[in-house]
Amino acid sequence: MRVGSAFIGGSVEMRWLKVFVINALGAALWVGCWVSIGYLSGQHITTIYNYVTRYSLYALIALAVIIGLLVARHLRKRHRKPATSAGEAIEPGKAPEAAEAAKARDAAEASDEAPVGDQVADVPQNPEAEQPAAPVTHDPTAHSANGTQPSDEGQEASEESRNA
Repeated sequence: MRVGSAFIGGSVEMRWLKVFVINALGAALWVGCWVSIGYLSGQHITTIYNYVTRYSLYALIALAVIIGLLVARHLRKRHRKPATSAGEAIEPGKAPEAAEAAKARDAAEASDEAPVGDQVADVPQNPEAEQPAAPVTHDPTAHSANGTQPSDEGQEASEESRNA
């Protein structure tokens, strides 16, 4: 914490003298605590050594159990994640319905049938049917008789709505 205090003080625009005083006070308290702990443990080193040797096996067993539980929890969470047929995990926030729809779509594609939600009536395709018109392109150098550039009605309507 003491290392980041200068950055925190600078980001909240504290005066440098205030940051210096607070940092010095933190350093004094930090050093005082560790010196006191070292002094007290030095006076009772034989007692501490006896407790450490007596309970080290229990502590090691407890540590192994905790690590084993954490690994089991991680594996269980990873195993429980629902996956799509492509083997991808479903993103957090996606509804389960989206996963089911994706599974149905993949199954329908595999069986060459249209998915239930995307079925279309069998309408015969007419190759002679009218083709859509090509998009209108505007020549920036072309001008109409009144000196303005030609434009579509839709563009004029959208410009009027923007100006309103």
